[in-house]
Amino acid sequence: MRFKRSVAALVAAVVILPIAVACGGSSPSEGGEGGGETPLVAYHDPAGKVSVSYPSTWQKTSDHPLTFTGQDEFISVEVRPATGDPLAAAKADENAVQAAAPGFKLGKTATSTEVKNAAVMSYTWQLPNSSVTGKPVAEQADRYYIDLGDGRIAVLTGSSPKTTFDREQVRDIALTLQVAK
Repeated sequence: MRFKRSVAALVAAVVILPIAVACGGSSPSEGGEGGGETPLVAYHDPAGKVSVSYPSTWQKTSDHPLTFTGQDEFISVEVRPATGDPLAAAKADENAVQAAAPGFKLGKTATSTEVKNAAVMSYTWQLPNSSVTGKPVAEQADRYYIDLGDGRIAVLTGSSPKTTFDREQVRDIALTLQVAK
């Protein structure tokens, strides 16, 4: 009996723990509210003249659009000239997002009740190849259109696998976006 428990513990340590770490699992000592969230770190984009925070375990992978990625998850920020209110910009962008996101299914597009001067488009889509498994992944995304108050609008997209999508994390990141001096 003791042998079976030892084998089970070994399997958990060798198989399950590395998978949890590779998928962005965090330990209580990593900080954040409730002890389990990955802390955010600030980034100042001199080109777009904005600052935004992103999960500290992710890496910056692109300047245009500004993109930070984890495993099968990302946050991107694009700054555009404002062409009206955020909700109108989001609705006008639905067809372009559908064309760019395989398997796009719109959830809803509405004025954000949590991020000031913003609208949010929620949708699902299909990531063709997982960076972890190489297989397709069903993704969930929230795309915020945030009026920066200076004649520009920031489009912040947060996407991750549907099974681990954290709407509050994307909202929290959207709340950090601001014009940098």
